[in-house]
Amino acid sequence: ALVGLGNLKCKMKHFEESLRYYQRCLELESANLYALSGIGDAYRGLKDMDRALDVWFKYLSFDSKDYKILTRIGDALRKKEDLPNSKKYYVAALDLHPNDPFALMGLGAVCEKLGNDTEALLYFEKLFNSSNYSVFAVTSAANVYRKTGAYGKAIELYEAILDKDPKNSHAWNGKADCLRGMKDYRDAINAWEKAIQCGMNRISAMTRIGDCYMGLNDLENAEISYQKAVGTGNDKYA
Repeated sequence: ALVGLGNLKCKMKHFEESLRYYQRCLELESANLYALSGIGDAYRGLKDMDRALDVWFKYLSFDSKDYKILTRIGDALRKKEDLPNSKKYYVAALDLHPNDPFALMGLGAVCEKLGNDTEALLYFEKLFNSSNYSVFAVTSAANVYRKTGAYGKAIELYEAILDKDPKNSHAWNGKADCLRGMKDYRDAINAWEKAIQCGMNRISAMTRIGDCYMGLNDLENAEISYQKAVGTGNDKYA
């Protein structure tokens, strides 16, 4: 009952209240794994990653094969920028549960931050090819393809996102950036105009549209675009 109350308070984001229920539970049963897991989640909600990690490591001393806790530790270490150790815990989680979507997402993000784009793609592709399809996975894979110059593959994925979510400004921006990389400046301009309509930062988009007009050697429209960007804020690129 105490754990249940703690979980409900945690779900309502009343993290300090939830801690009181979990800690009372541990006074009655010091090795209650549900309470330990909950305390870690509550500290994570309070953005106290060090305390969350202390609790989750204590949890592992009772059960070292809980892939969900291993993934939580990987997440916390990633947020603390301890990427090598974060990767270690995600890998351990996947050894126990190879298709866990959260471990795959986290590991892909860590590999990308470490500059291992090819490895990152392995995890993102495994995620969006599984039943745990997510927009995050597809977007992440598309971003890596775009960064490595595989524009055609990236565009396919951005379009898959837009089929499901036509107002996704990140996908429109990514698609536009790929089109610019392919020197398809007209279509890139159209895509960035769509991105603005869907909520993309207007300054960034108008600056990139100006760049496309420069690529077309249309200096008049390039200047107009840059002026529109500068008119809404001081952007160094504009």
